[in-house]
Amino acid sequence: MKRLSKKALCLAAAGLVLAGSASVGSAYAYFTTYTEVSGGAVFNLGQTKTEIDERVENGTKIVSIRNIGDYACYVRVTAFAGSSYTLTFADGGSGKWSNGGDGYWYYSDLVQPGEMTGTLNIKIPQELLGDVTEDTELNVIVVQECAPESYDENGALLPNGPARFQKTAGN
Repeated sequence: MKRLSKKALCLAAAGLVLAGSASVGSAYAYFTTYTEVSGGAVFNLGQTKTEIDERVENGTKIVSIRNIGDYACYVRVTAFAGSSYTLTFADGGSGKWSNGGDGYWYYSDLVQPGEMTGTLNIKIPQELLGDVTEDTELNVIVVQECAPESYDENGALLPNGPARFQKTAGN
């Protein structure tokens, strides 16, 4: 077997270093490429928030919802008076409240910031009113929820209803 001289080994090593260094430049450029961005945008996320306005007149709880948040929203309302009593709901004259079939009543229009819904009338059963004395209280609990306006993939405003609130809760 023939042995390589020192000179041949040095030439071979120099050739490998030269060949390797030729590809290092492009790899180095790949890992050190950068870009700069200028400008900016301010995002105000705000909030969607509502409050209940309710009063009792002649055995009927009259409810409306005010949007005190930053964005338009949909609302829905339900009420409870214990399992022994059945409350009766009815639109208060706006024609915009409807029964969703899931225990909630839905307001069909978006409620803009600072605006209030039309009234929803909740009739309190006469037997519940008869049970009220000086020592007991009338306790009809009103629950309302709001959800921000949203749009489908085609840009169409999604309507209010049970599916609208389920989709919002999942997001």
